[in-house]
Formats: sequence, C-alpha cells, structure tokens
Amino acid sequence: MGYDTSKLNLTSQPIAGPKTWDYEDTGGESAATYVGSGWFTDAKDKGADTGDYIVVRDRANNEIYHGYFSTVQDTGATQGTVTFDTD
Repeated sequence: MGYDTSKLNLTSQPIAGPKTWDYEDTGGESAATYVGSGWFTDAKDKGADTGDYIVVRDRANNEIYHGYFSTVQDTGATQGTVTFDTD
C-alpha cells in the first residue's frame, strides 16, 4: 500500500533525549519494506531526528516492531530510515 504520512505521529517528546514516534499501518507491508532506505519520506519535515525511537504497528499482519531512526536527512526530498531492534 505504501507509506501514509498521516500515520506517522509523535507520541513522546522529552525535554532532552530522543523523541518517540508511532506508525500504524493497515496495508500489511513487510518488515523489510519499513526498514527500506528513506521509506519514511517526510520524517525530517515532521521533526524526526536520528536516534529517535519508533514503534511500527502492522495491523494487517498483527506485528509490532520497535526500533529507531538510523538516518534522517534532507537530500532534496526528506527521508527517514529506521532500524528495528532484534530481540
């Protein structure tokens, strides 16, 4: 289904340290898609920073992934790449 900007939301912003983001997907993407380079196309515009935490809730596949933004950059188009924790 693809990335939906309205589903990436800030859930916690401490005074110091990383913020926490939530992405709730009903399209059933694979984990490999979520961690694809620059998949979160407007992460920088929304205020995400490298090191911020993210929880991805894949409702279609009943999966929850925890990770962090490993790259947030603006190279003409804002991009955010995440890495999932491997527990």
